[in-house]
Amino acid sequence: MDVVKRICDCVAVISNGQLIEQDTVSEVFSHPKTPLAQQFIQSTLHLDIPDDYQARLKPTATADSVPMLRMEFTGHSVDAPLLSETARRFNVNNNIISAQMDYAGGVKFGIMLTEMHGTQEDTQAAIAWLQEHHVKVEVLGYV
Repeated sequence: MDVVKRICDCVAVISNGQLIEQDTVSEVFSHPKTPLAQQFIQSTLHLDIPDDYQARLKPTATADSVPMLRMEFTGHSVDAPLLSETARRFNVNNNIISAQMDYAGGVKFGIMLTEMHGTQEDTQAAIAWLQEHHVKVEVLGYV
């Protein structure tokens, strides 16, 4: 994918001999339409959970834990101040653990690991709002 990001204007995604997606590099990287294209983009961005967080990560919430989120930003969600907006709208605090941004076809995209502090109701509402604003959010567990 590094070659595609650096030198191509258009990209085609082929699976089992069938053309499944074709568009400009910027469009495919900012709005992938097929699961395979989404996997390609995810393969260019990777964040490991730091060891100290991995040691504390639990599959279910407890009274004193907070969700650890993996968020993918593409298209318009990359440049929007969405984390600060969730803090204002939903009374949550976001602790950024790690992040990586990249460019392809003149478009930014990236992923971020965060802790979201707040009540369960507020964090669920904030996650839903982020998803409505085209952020792919995955709850990795609770720390």
